[in-house]
Amino acid sequence: MYINTASQKLMVSSVCEALNVSENELDDLFEDCYNNLQKDHHIFVLDNQYDFFKEYVQEHLSKK
Repeated sequence: MYINTASQKLMVSSVCEALNVSENELDDLFEDCYNNLQKDHHIFVLDNQYDFFKEYVQEHLSKK
């Protein structure tokens, strides 16, 4: 998987292509992560966020 990080727009496009999702779905993913792991929590645990995104990527990663 290659993610172009030359600009924010290219980075978003690369991630969407790699995961086969739209920009709206990517925004929803970040919103879900916030609501599940950060909202109303006093401690931010990066391991939980890592696991959340790892599972999502494993389910959505494009095979091409």
